[in-house]
Amino acid sequence: MAKLSTKRLPRGFVYHDFSSKGRKARHDAWCAEIYYAGVRLRKRSKDKAKAEAWLERTREAIFRTMQALPEDISPEVIVEVMRKLKEVLSAEKKQNGAKGLNPRGARTKESPFG
Repeated sequence: MAKLSTKRLPRGFVYHDFSSKGRKARHDAWCAEIYYAGVRLRKRSKDKAKAEAWLERTREAIFRTMQALPEDISPEVIVEVMRKLKEVLSAEKKQNGAKGLNPRGARTKESPFG
């Protein structure tokens, strides 16, 4: 596995997602995404500013987490730390009652479109 820099802020990007996953309904939402150490973190939102804010907060959380690790840590440990961070972020999303629209437009408590 390649050496990962734990001292550099990870990159991410925001794009408008129109994907349909082969179904009639489409997402039609902004998507913020970070791919770091083989782990992808993603957030969809109807509001581009919210997606950008999530991206910035997540980049900073990853950076702070990596800064706390020793300089000579193995890439495998970094991947494991990123997986745990992803679980924490997912748990926060569920705890905050992530809401979105289902494909029929009805409000749902948890939705892949949230």
